[in-house]
Amino acid sequence: MRSDTLETVKLQAESVTLPMPFVLAQDPDSDALLGSSALALLIGMLLDQQIPMEKAFRGPKAIQDRLGASLDAAAVASMDPLELERRGADLKDKLWSAKLLIENPEM
Repeated sequence: MRSDTLETVKLQAESVTLPMPFVLAQDPDSDALLGSSALALLIGMLLDQQIPMEKAFRGPKAIQDRLGASLDAAAVASMDPLELERRGADLKDKLWSAKLLIENPEM
């Protein structure tokens, strides 16, 4: 995908305004992120297919906290997955990301 197309998609996603606040994660900071970031909402929905809803919708905030910056698809995509393996995560299971969020969210 061309960089100008990616920038357009990013700008469109950032300009989404939701009509009412979310109360999905049962955590005010996580819910605020879900209401302000289309990417966070998408990640939460994907995780919700694998783990309990409240935990799933806290996932985007956990990712943002680990990044130390705003939740950004390019930053997440550029991360080295082997870094988690070096820290002891088992990446062989097809549900490794969900299990990691449940069992060791601070990793």
